[in-house]
Amino acid sequence: MTFSRPSFRRGTLAAVGAGLAFALWAPNAFASCSYPSAQQSFSQWSDSAYYVSPVNGGLEAGSTGWDLSGANVVSGNESYYLNGSSDSHSLLIPDGASATSPSFCVAKGYPTFRFMVRNTGSRFAALRVDVLFQDSRGGMVRSTAGYVWAGSAWEPSRKLAIMLGVTGATTAGQANVQIRFVPVGYGGNFQVDDLLVDPWCRR
Repeated sequence: MTFSRPSFRRGTLAAVGAGLAFALWAPNAFASCSYPSAQQSFSQWSDSAYYVSPVNGGLEAGSTGWDLSGANVVSGNESYYLNGSSDSHSLLIPDGASATSPSFCVAKGYPTFRFMVRNTGSRFAALRVDVLFQDSRGGMVRSTAGYVWAGSAWEPSRKLAIMLGVTGATTAGQANVQIRFVPVGYGGNFQVDDLLVDPWCRR
């Protein structure tokens, strides 16, 4: 698969979706992949897909469920308040830090996810976005879904895609994944908020 790197411009966000092929989890876990209250969260950016928030995807429960290394939950929500007008927190990921989301369920096909992001540091830094999952032997696997460049104002990332492959697939066709954010380059100071997923299992 070929990735294209966007030009560096202030306020411009870019990311390239990547496919992942991996063995899926047991079919008796399918009930955990139910998202009854999806919304068109990014409709103002001409995205008609329906999204849901994984557990604590908006950081309103602090760092609960997140694995943070040098990153912190801070006061100040993304400026569009996609998850609600009362939200008041976001995730700060400076240069040298990383943050890994709680585990959430996605379905077979091409589930996608997006998030709100800004970078108050060097415009030459990027945010690497990884997807973590367990293989059929229980080992942890990391695959890079894409890179995000951001300016100082809050804006949505582009869609990042996860492909659940057919190798070892169960009849349920779903899996649990985590998202890891890692600044790359030098001098980045990223904030992330409202991680939202379009799981496809609702369709």
